[in-house]
Amino acid sequence: MVREDAILATNTSSLSVTEISVATVRPRRVVGMHFFNPAPVQEFVEVIKTVVTEPDVVEDVLALARKLARCRSSRRTARASSRTRCCSAI
Repeated sequence: MVREDAILATNTSSLSVTEISVATVRPRRVVGMHFFNPAPVQEFVEVIKTVVTEPDVVEDVLALARKLARCRSSRRTARASSRTRCCSAI
């Protein structure tokens, strides 16, 4: 059990973020957070949201990426392949 405001961020690239989210009680709080290899060197993280991911969840995860000095982060939806830089709105 986790708190209701917990975010489930998965780093998997082989499982669908959408499939993971629908298997949870709170699918709106699930995102993908993919660190590119080699993770200690790359300043890039991809944040993948589903069609139901709450916007504040995406913003919180992007803020975490910035704190981790991953300033050049990207985000996309689980259904689309278009990517944008972290500082622009979805």
